[in-house]
Amino acid sequence: MRVAITGVSGYLGTRLLAYLDQRPEIETIIGMSRTRPSYDSKKLSFHSMDINGPIGDVLAGHQVDALVHLAWVFEPTHDEEAARRVNVGGTRNVLRVCDELGIKKIVYAGSTTAYGAHPDNPVPLTEDRPVRGNPLFQYSRDKAAVDAILREYQGSHSDACLSITRVCIVVGPNTDNYLARYMSRPVVFTVRGYDPPLQFLQEDDFVAVMTKLVMHDFPGVYNLAGDGTVQLSELGRLFGARVVPLPYRVIHPLMAAFWALRVKAVVEAPPSLLDFIRFPWVADCSKAKRELGFQPRYTSQEALLSYIEAHRSSR
Repeated sequence: MRVAITGVSGYLGTRLLAYLDQRPEIETIIGMSRTRPSYDSKKLSFHSMDINGPIGDVLAGHQVDALVHLAWVFEPTHDEEAARRVNVGGTRNVLRVCDELGIKKIVYAGSTTAYGAHPDNPVPLTEDRPVRGNPLFQYSRDKAAVDAILREYQGSHSDACLSITRVCIVVGPNTDNYLARYMSRPVVFTVRGYDPPLQFLQEDDFVAVMTKLVMHDFPGVYNLAGDGTVQLSELGRLFGARVVPLPYRVIHPLMAAFWALRVKAVVEAPPSLLDFIRFPWVADCSKAKRELGFQPRYTSQEALLSYIEAHRSSR
C-alpha cells in the first residue's frame, strides 16, 4: 500500500508514521508537513509544504491507496482566521485533490469536541447525536465544521470510503501540548461547582485503530476513547497538583485578561475552554467496539498515567 499522511510531523502524525513503518504491507508513506518529522523511515517520501499548497502535484505521482488527514492547528492561537485557513480550508483542499485524483480511501482524525460541551449533553454521546461544537472555542468550532464537510463529501461520493473518527484527548509518553502542560502544573484552577467526567485515549491505542482504518474499509463515523472516565477533581490527585476551584464569574474574566495579554506562563487557552471543564462531552464507543473490534489496551485512567509516569521520569 501507498499511504499519504498530512501533518506527518505532528505529535500524532509522527506516531502513526512510526507505526506504519513497521507494517510490511506498507510500501511507501507520502508525508506532507511544513517540517520534517523527528522519526525517519526508508519508506518515507517527505514533502515540506503547507496543507493549502499544491498537494495534488505531490500525490499525483504516487498512486495513493489511502490518505490520512491529520494536519491541524491544535494549540490555541490569537489568529483564529489563520488557524481556520489550515483546519477548514486545508481540509477542503485535501478533499478537492482526492476528488481530482480519484483517491477513494480517506481516514480523518476528528475530535469529540465536535459535539461541543453543553449542559444538556446526554452522557454518553453516540455518533448519531448532532455536532454542535462550542462556537467561541476555535478548536471545537473548526472540528465541528470539518466533521460536517467530510460527511457532506461522503454523501456526494458514494464510491469513497471515508472513515471519520471522533477522538477524545490523546495522551501518552510523547505528549507535549497545552492540555498536558495545564494538567502538569503544581496548581490547577477549575470552575467551582463543576466536576465533569473526562475521557483519554492512549497514543498507541490511537495509532493502532488508525492503522486498522487504513488497512481495511470501515466507512462511517466512530467515537474513540479509552474505557471509563476520570473526574476532573481526580486529576489533581493523579498529577500531584493542588486543585483550586474558583467561581465562574471570577475565573472567566481572569482567564480572559491573561489570554488577551498573552501571558502564557499563566494561561495558554482562551476562557471559552472553560465549558469543557464545566459540561460533559463523554462519547459512547460501543459502535467502534462492535464494528471495528476496537479494544483499547489502556483505560482512560491508564492512558493518563502513561503520560504522568513518563513526565515524572523525565524531570
